[in-house]
Amino acid sequence: MAGEQGRQYEIKCNRKLLKEGLLPKPLSYYGGSDNTKPDGEFLYNNKPYKVEYKLDMKADFGQATLDYDKNKK
Repeated sequence: MAGEQGRQYEIKCNRKLLKEGLLPKPLSYYGGSDNTKPDGEFLYNNKPYKVEYKLDMKADFGQATLDYDKNKK
């Protein structure tokens, strides 16, 4: 995700995962200029899954979506 707006979006998403105890590594590990690290991860059944965040649906690399019900965990 290029640009400061994209980086802030990554941080916002990862903070939400961190708050729920679903971010497996420290917040500082993710994103930034290191393209070998994922934008984020989440734990499901104690297994980490990598996430590539996209700020909008027009982004070049976003091939899939993940829908969720915020009223359920």
